[in-house]
Amino acid sequence: MINYWKYFIKIVKLKIMIQTLNKWIISASGWRTIFAESGEEQDFTQNISIENAALLYLAGKAFTAYINEKNKDAKIVIGIDTRPTGPMMASIIYQSLKESGIQVFYSGII
Repeated sequence: MINYWKYFIKIVKLKIMIQTLNKWIISASGWRTIFAESGEEQDFTQNISIENAALLYLAGKAFTAYINEKNKDAKIVIGIDTRPTGPMMASIIYQSLKESGIQVFYSGII
């Protein structure tokens, strides 16, 4: 299987990544932004922007590095809410964690 995410990340320019990350709201409850590809809050499609996809992938890699320092046998469960972008986001995070050797389970909507 070809790992397309590595190619996508190489395509995305650093300046665009920084601009995208600056739109994220990072708080005690987590990261928030409009992940929809259109950038519109009322967009009910499942597609997310390539920039947000790349940042999610990298966030998964950073999380994996942290977890591996704490517990080499960690198991992670990924769950989503009912927003349309949830399955795509979960898929990206799942792939990122799985590639790093973490045992990952997908629970669907919780």
